[in-house]
Amino acid sequence: MVIMIYVLLSWILTGVFITLSHKPSDKMAYTFLFMVLSIITTNWNYIVFEKLKMSTYPNELDKYYALILDRSVNIPILILFTVHSFTKMETLKGKYSAVLIGLAVFIGYDFLGVTLNVNLYKGWNSIYSMLIVAGSVFLAIFLKRWFERKVNVAKGGML
Repeated sequence: MVIMIYVLLSWILTGVFITLSHKPSDKMAYTFLFMVLSIITTNWNYIVFEKLKMSTYPNELDKYYALILDRSVNIPILILFTVHSFTKMETLKGKYSAVLIGLAVFIGYDFLGVTLNVNLYKGWNSIYSMLIVAGSVFLAIFLKRWFERKVNVAKGGML
């Protein structure tokens, strides 16, 4: 049952994100960001689970697959939603709101994982995860701007 919830969330998140209107350069940037964020979330989960021993893997196979789907697809897409909202906002207040709402959604999503026993924290908690996701959001915003500049230069524009 747990795996079905996570697969459904993955399909919904991916489907909604794909249907958002993007320029062709945005599609390349978001694909690049998805790959980078997937690597980052997988590595910080590895550090938390294996090196720091602050969380344990679920014993049931469906919950383990849900955890893999969580860190490989769902968390990077949630971060991409936050980055997309951030870049679409015009005012500084709107940009702050986009980041705060994105982090609040992540906290709710992490609470779902704790409730369903997918995230089994021992010495870790949701606040630490939120701080890492906040850092990933700001890194993704920086990388998106960097990628857009590189694409602009490659097309003959100025840096």
